[in-house]
Amino acid sequence: MSSLGLAELVLIVEDVLASARFYEDVVGLTLENEPSDEWAWFWAAKEGVPQRVALHRGCVSLSGGMDDFLGVS
Repeated sequence: MSSLGLAELVLIVEDVLASARFYEDVVGLTLENEPSDEWAWFWAAKEGVPQRVALHRGCVSLSGGMDDFLGVS
């Protein structure tokens, strides 16, 4: 198995709005739309390449285990 590339990356943060300002102003990513308290989405590649970075407040739950997360049985 090989990877063809990165489509989306989700970063878990405590403060989405403050983190969004950092990724826009310092890192230079382009906001896809207006951020909320829960989510902010950025374009992470040149125009026409569907790669995005998301900031999310909260956690990623793997309560069902890795097989459940990956959709395998």
